[in-house]
Amino acid sequence: MDKMIELANEILSTAILNLSGEFTYFAYPIGLMNFQIADGAERVVTNGKTAYIDKNYAVETTAEKGVVGVYTAILHATLHCLFTHPFSYVENQKEYDLSTDIVVGYITDGLGYPFGDKTSQNKRKAVYKSIIDAYGGVSDANASKFCKTLQLDEIESLSKFFTVCDHGAWAGRRQEYCREENGEDTPISISFSLGEEEKVEDLLSAWKTLSQTLIPQIGKLNPELKRALSLKVCPKTNYKSFLRSFLRRKERVLQNDEEFDYIAYYYGLREYGNMPLIEGLETSDDRDYSEIAFAVDTSGSTDGEPIKKLLEEVFSMLKSMETGLKKYAVRIIQCDLKIQREDLIKSSDEFSKMLENYQLLGGGGTDFNPVFKRLTELKKKGVKIEGLIYFTDGVGVYPSEIPPFKTCFAILGNENDVQVPHFAYKINIEV
Repeated sequence: MDKMIELANEILSTAILNLSGEFTYFAYPIGLMNFQIADGAERVVTNGKTAYIDKNYAVETTAEKGVVGVYTAILHATLHCLFTHPFSYVENQKEYDLSTDIVVGYITDGLGYPFGDKTSQNKRKAVYKSIIDAYGGVSDANASKFCKTLQLDEIESLSKFFTVCDHGAWAGRRQEYCREENGEDTPISISFSLGEEEKVEDLLSAWKTLSQTLIPQIGKLNPELKRALSLKVCPKTNYKSFLRSFLRRKERVLQNDEEFDYIAYYYGLREYGNMPLIEGLETSDDRDYSEIAFAVDTSGSTDGEPIKKLLEEVFSMLKSMETGLKKYAVRIIQCDLKIQREDLIKSSDEFSKMLENYQLLGGGGTDFNPVFKRLTELKKKGVKIEGLIYFTDGVGVYPSEIPPFKTCFAILGNENDVQVPHFAYKINIEV
């Protein structure tokens, strides 16, 4: 083993030991990465099972910045695996590579281990700000949305400010590397070949489980990492399934006068005294006409197009739940600090007509109380309000009194830190 390899291995061991001591929640994932020194990688390369750091990069960056220079490479590769980035088969690799590097760069920059010169760091900060301003936070989904707005040349230009590791060993890609053995460079391959989907799935499952286990350990030590990981690997609530269980069907037993045979009934009374030949039917096609209320927070933090799509999906699902004996009306309320618009929809035609020119009105602050007051008043007047689903980012003035109907706050963007009142359900919906 030559001096360069020996020195690189010493640097790697020291960096792993120091990082594991500084970030205890990273100790196990870093150990699982099985880092080794290799030749030909761009700083660092991993397939989720093994990771190689280029010997020249390890020595040169340490000479320039000290051993902390290697920290970024280790953290970057490890975070990619915790976010399960290497295990997705994608068509637009450049777009995917940039979006995943943005997320990981955001975390490593936040940890205090930025990479590149000041120009690169400032450029990354500008990108983070653009994503936060447009979508509310830096996450896998939001970084992907941002990258989809870019042209190919913009993606290639930005990538140089975010690139740390070589993605050539990720699923669906193939690239050769070298490792020095017995004084000679030996070709190695840590890429997945075609037909190895099962191995990729196993690694994906293992890293996803590890990330889910890690989230409680991270806790308040790194809120941004906890939030971003939660959005990526924690099971998302299927709001359609939730809504089906949220609603409760009720049946009212009525006499059906239209199907009642009065001739047989009176004939029995006349011939046999008080013994009718037929009893009144106990059920009919009439059932409780129930209203489901959907409130939309129009404070300015809610985008109109995603809301329209959500309303379309929910309305379609509600119609599919209807039977000949059960009908729903949908009350849609827009509200910021006050109610801006209210629509009562009873048919698919009415719903389609409403959506033709549907726009969100308002844009002030957020107060949830006007909607609760309105629905409570309707309930007192006899309107059968079965439940309320409130689409919001979760930031606003909540009611303190328990309403006379079931309530759920549907938090747009999976903001897990939002606390809703004790009487309400909460689901997260990524838009």
